[in-house]
Amino acid sequence: MKLKLVSTILMVIFAVNVASAQKKNKQYTSKVYLTSNKVERGVLQSADEKGIYILDRRDSTHFIDLSQIAVLKLRPKKAASRGAVIGLLTGLAIGATATYFIEPDDALERTVSAVGTAGLSFASMAIGGSIGSRARETFQINGNRQDFLQHLQQIKSFSLQ
Repeated sequence: MKLKLVSTILMVIFAVNVASAQKKNKQYTSKVYLTSNKVERGVLQSADEKGIYILDRRDSTHFIDLSQIAVLKLRPKKAASRGAVIGLLTGLAIGATATYFIEPDDALERTVSAVGTAGLSFASMAIGGSIGSRARETFQINGNRQDFLQHLQQIKSFSLQ
C-alpha cells in the first residue's frame, strides 16, 4: 500500500515536470543592461539590425538602440512562477510521503512532521523559483554592432514577431 502511494506521488511529480518542459513559451522576458548602467525590463517584442523593441509593463513598446545594449538576458515569461509551483508540489509530495512513512503517534510528532513538511515545501518553492528565474540566454553586446549582428538571428528566435 505504501509503495503504491509513493509510486503514485512520483508519477504525479514526473507528469508535472514533463508537462511544464514540453510547453513552449512564446513570450520571453528580457533584462537589458544598458551601457549607461541602467536596466530595462520587458517582453522581447522584436529585433532588427538597429536594435530591439521591448514591451514594458504598461504595454508600451520602446526601442533600445544596439549601441546602448551592454548585455541582453532572456528567459521564458512566467518561468520563475512555474519553477516555484513545481518546487512547492515536490516539497509537499516529499513531506507527505515522509510523514506517511514515519507514522506519528502523538500530537507533538504530528505537529513536528507538519512543520517539517511546510518548511520543506517553502524551501523547495524558493529553490524552484530561483532556478526558474535564471536567464536562459545571455548575449554580450557591449554596444558593438558586429557582436549584435552575430547574435541577431538567435535573438529574433526569442521575439514575439
